[in-house]
Amino acid sequence: MHILAVDDDPIILEIIVEVVRSMGDHEASIAESAMEAIGLINTAPVGTYDCCLLDIQMPGTDGIALCKMLRGRKDFRSVPIVMLTAMSDKRYVDAAFAAGANDYIVKPFEVVELQRRIRQAEQRAIRTQAVPGSAQAQAEATGKPDLAEAFHIFDVDNLIDYPALENYLPLLSQPTLYNTVALGFHIRQAAEIHGLCSGLQFRGLIEDVAETISDTLRSQEFLMAYAGRGTFLCVVQENTIRRRAIWSTRSISTCKGSTCRSRRRMACRSVSAPAALSGFSAIRTTLWPRV
Repeated sequence: MHILAVDDDPIILEIIVEVVRSMGDHEASIAESAMEAIGLINTAPVGTYDCCLLDIQMPGTDGIALCKMLRGRKDFRSVPIVMLTAMSDKRYVDAAFAAGANDYIVKPFEVVELQRRIRQAEQRAIRTQAVPGSAQAQAEATGKPDLAEAFHIFDVDNLIDYPALENYLPLLSQPTLYNTVALGFHIRQAAEIHGLCSGLQFRGLIEDVAETISDTLRSQEFLMAYAGRGTFLCVVQENTIRRRAIWSTRSISTCKGSTCRSRRRMACRSVSAPAALSGFSAIRTTLWPRV
């Protein structure tokens, strides 16, 4: 695996290079700024870099902005990005994951821990070697996802990969956890809907539900992920929630082929949805108790 490490500290870069070399089957390229990193990427063949390690505080463009820039490129949409930084404050952690980071390591770090995270990134890179491009092109290329598959959804605010959400939670301090709640959103009759939909339709439905949840929670501090089986998990800062309990049923969209009222019209335009799908997209929202 070819790793691109970006940090303005030459000593950290030297340590990273030695750690990567010691793993035997990886190599590392280094850059001391975001602009230098973009220059390396632009001059390298597409697919050269399999993973990125990014510092946050750097002169000029910081690591979070660089992460957003990379996620905006089709060839870096699925590349694992690990933040390697001294910034442990929650606002930096939240901003990094919201920008598209998959993992977050706080300096100073243990060599063994860095190696473990690199191995995790390698496994993610293997799992997500999908055809880059639009959501529609990806759906056509990969076919119908399994109902249990927690596939990635692009271009939805504050939505991250499910494994990234698992990496995010251990980073929260105990006081923060006591001030955090989890919301579960489930599409009713998801299995039946999955059986009736084509791959393109099912992905389009999940994307529509994700956008609606994100829009509804826009005024909150939150991160969310699709966990498969028609279920979304959201982690919300409790002091931004007006009520302690939520129970609602909400209509998301009605899929009727060419007359689909979904914002992502391309999700259903190319095929005629079965009549049984009409009005299927209600969701149930519950507030999970804290442990």
